[in-house]
Amino acid sequence: MEENRPPWSHFIVASSSELKCNAVRSCFGPPTKVDAASADTGAHTTTPQPIGLEQALECIDARIRSVFDASDCSAFTPILAIESFIDLRSRALARFKRVLSAESRDRWCDATCIVLQHPFIGRRMIVSNNPYFLVDFPDEFQIPFETTALAETIGDRIHAKYPLAPSNDWYKFVGHTHTRAEVIVRLLDYMFKSLRAEPSFDAVVAEHPMRTFLNFPTQGIEFADLFSLTVHPSFNEALYCRVRKLVKHVCTADTRAQYCVVGLESRGLMLGYAIALSLGMPFVPARKPGKLPGHLVQESYSKEYGFDTLEMQTDYVEQLSLRYAIVVDDVVATGGSLLAACKLCEKAGLEVKLCALLADIPALREQWRAALKGYNISVLSGVPVIM
Repeated sequence: MEENRPPWSHFIVASSSELKCNAVRSCFGPPTKVDAASADTGAHTTTPQPIGLEQALECIDARIRSVFDASDCSAFTPILAIESFIDLRSRALARFKRVLSAESRDRWCDATCIVLQHPFIGRRMIVSNNPYFLVDFPDEFQIPFETTALAETIGDRIHAKYPLAPSNDWYKFVGHTHTRAEVIVRLLDYMFKSLRAEPSFDAVVAEHPMRTFLNFPTQGIEFADLFSLTVHPSFNEALYCRVRKLVKHVCTADTRAQYCVVGLESRGLMLGYAIALSLGMPFVPARKPGKLPGHLVQESYSKEYGFDTLEMQTDYVEQLSLRYAIVVDDVVATGGSLLAACKLCEKAGLEVKLCALLADIPALREQWRAALKGYNISVLSGVPVIM
């Protein structure tokens, strides 16, 4: 079961169907939480039986919109939308790059489409184009090839004639080897296997090195530009995968709710927020003076081109009963700002469990290691900043 574990501990299934929700639960197992969101009515306002992939995707979009419109839905929770539709076997096999054998004939079959929607990775889709996942209708329930709409589902017709066959899970009653729930589980497994084929972070950073600019922001400073990395979607996805792996080593299921991500001003704010969003954790900013209201703690530090101060709000730390911090920044130079952030966390009552940096400057490596001795530091890429 661990092999099937998704990167999130909570899903919303865009349906009130217990069959679909139970299929997701059986695929991932505990402690994955699966909530049902009633979206079936909105999905089938145009047709109760989607015909072809295009109609199926229209129904899926309607399901996802219904979930987003629900006032109690978090925009950060991944949504799974599962839709059965009927299709001609020839069309389905063509998507799978197969053709009908000479001795077979085209016919209508039941197919399944699953869409995963998440704000961090976007939209992923899998369709049952493999013959294993296509279930032919019996001859008596075949319909004309030119059919574009039906007033009822094929499952309803099968159930009306054979009452023991459930309208939403009739596969075995027509001789298929698996139930509909088992087909959904297999498709989910295929989908998350592709997600687990994570890109190599080191390879992505090597392909798109971080750019530096000489004499910026002051004379004699070489400025490392984070945005030269974030313009590449492959970098963003690889970063998320790398951080998730690191967090698994410091954060347990029992303590996860007590964690937050702390991002340093200025580029660490953007980076930290994106990582907090992907991990489903609260985000706490560490900012320059005068930027934050409320009760604050403060820490000053020296840096390679002057002195500065960081501040952090303690109100939310107390309100959310947070105890642990993952500190995020882009590049570590002398380690001054990162050390200040760690001390800020400690003043706010947070134990720093991990400091995650994109890159470091090789010439200053011994300096920051000495300054941050005792902290768990991870430089995410094995590729240093261009010098």
